[in-house]
Amino acid sequence: MAKLYSEAKATVVKYAAQVKLGEGNRKSMEGLMQSAMQLLSNVDKDSSGFGRELYTQKIDVVENARLVTQAEQEKMPPAEIAALAVNFRTWARVFFRDQLMTDEQCTEILFMRDLVNSGREAGESPQSLILKIFNSAKAKMGLSPEALFDDASEDQKLEVYAGMIAKAKETNKGVNGSLKQDTPKKEEVPTTKP
Repeated sequence: MAKLYSEAKATVVKYAAQVKLGEGNRKSMEGLMQSAMQLLSNVDKDSSGFGRELYTQKIDVVENARLVTQAEQEKMPPAEIAALAVNFRTWARVFFRDQLMTDEQCTEILFMRDLVNSGREAGESPQSLILKIFNSAKAKMGLSPEALFDDASEDQKLEVYAGMIAKAKETNKGVNGSLKQDTPKKEEVPTTKP
């Protein structure tokens, strides 16, 4: 893990200017992160597998959906609902890394990977995700490449907010495969509280 950690730090330093903009060497950091997660699964298969199951099922599928549904029932504005979903996911990501992960260097690699991908160690903010989703959807929406989010119609904005909620439920398939291998099926995961 120490070698992967050292390589991740070197990658962040090498692309420091781009990292601030969330434009660092994403492929390199993704590969380092995938390697670190695979190594973690080999060292601590049980807790990493159960942790990932909790993260991908309980947090992403159940709790985030419950928060979004409750916010919709309370008639929160769509922009606030989308921000709630993204912020909850960010909180969960940081909580798992800070409180549940057992390898500090692996945790730091994950934070560095998010720094390279989004310009923030915690991952995407609602504002950065709005821009990424909007910018990638401009052509499909029939908007010019120079269009700003404020130029979008209400329906187009709603489409972006829906994309944010969907992204807040998305997990890295490679990490899932590394950490969830040989873990019990969903119905076999203990449901008792600690």
